[in-house]
Amino acid sequence: MFVLAGYVAPAEDWAAFSDDWLATLNAAPAVRELKTRDAMRLQGCFHGWTKAERDKKLCDLYSVIDHHVSFELSAVIPMEPFRRIFINSPLPQKAKMPYFYALSAVISDIARHQISIGMTEKIDFVCDERLIEQQRILEVWPRVMETAPPDVKPMLGNTPIFKSDKEVLPLQAADLEVWWLRRRWQERLTGEPRMEYPWQPADIPGASCEFTEDKMCEIYEKVYQLHWDAGWRPADGDASPK
Repeated sequence: MFVLAGYVAPAEDWAAFSDDWLATLNAAPAVRELKTRDAMRLQGCFHGWTKAERDKKLCDLYSVIDHHVSFELSAVIPMEPFRRIFINSPLPQKAKMPYFYALSAVISDIARHQISIGMTEKIDFVCDERLIEQQRILEVWPRVMETAPPDVKPMLGNTPIFKSDKEVLPLQAADLEVWWLRRRWQERLTGEPRMEYPWQPADIPGASCEFTEDKMCEIYEKVYQLHWDAGWRPADGDASPK
């Protein structure tokens, strides 16, 4: 499962978010940082905590998100159908990266949201430096910029940067969102019992792009045609677009 998710707020609001997040981490019982996987397994910084203590800390941290965040976004790509449709296809390697499709989706969603509420500020993305495949994200970024719809392109800011979640505390909040998105999809795909949130979810505006198999097939046909029209031909010598 490939999940790309995060939160959006004006630049000036992130400083206040970080102050409140840090104060909440430091409130007794204090924890150095939030790594959601460790929290849910009561390991790492949460070793020795009770489930009730963990859940209370997560509720308090979520309240910081609810207070400061103006928009949430996500893109989810189930990798099994993605492998069948894209990775095992004759398309060139650059067209087989889930990062390109996920980034394109979330960028379009947030840009159009800002346009709809009259905001013209450019959007900059800060990603967790723990991401294994930073280089692949940086590789696809020029294509994301190049292929962005005309209404979206003016909203795009600088190339994404990668920072430690100890330095940029909102990344810890994004990690929380990603963990729960993965959990919900795991329940959906495997039939596992639903794990309830420790908090009452807030009604934060947002956009979520779910790449169903039908959606992936539709995108694949368009991508294949675009490459064909640009002069690309598959290695097997197929003489016509799919």
